[in-house]
Amino acid sequence: MPFAKTLKKAIEDNLRANALEEQCTIWTYKDVMEYANGYTHAFRNLNLSKGDRIALFGKSSFRYITSIVSMMVNGYVFVPVHVDTPKNRIKRILEEAEVSLFVDFDQVL
Repeated sequence: MPFAKTLKKAIEDNLRANALEEQCTIWTYKDVMEYANGYTHAFRNLNLSKGDRIALFGKSSFRYITSIVSMMVNGYVFVPVHVDTPKNRIKRILEEAEVSLFVDFDQVL
């Protein structure tokens, strides 16, 4: 079974289980899938296709993680960009990876 289907099935089999905790909020796998589906719709509205590269910039957070889940389930390529990466290096990463979309969760660039 392909990884995306395995991941989706594992999540669907555990919808009520706790998946993540951020500050004082506990998120279930159902919450993760609902938010991931929101990213899926947003990516599709941007005409992204399976195999497209999406660069994520930001600190680990619920939004960051659910966007990664969306990418993995839908076959997008995740290009992580660490928040401490110098801007000139970020530019080179984006060019070399030929990203289709750059998402800045911290909105600093």
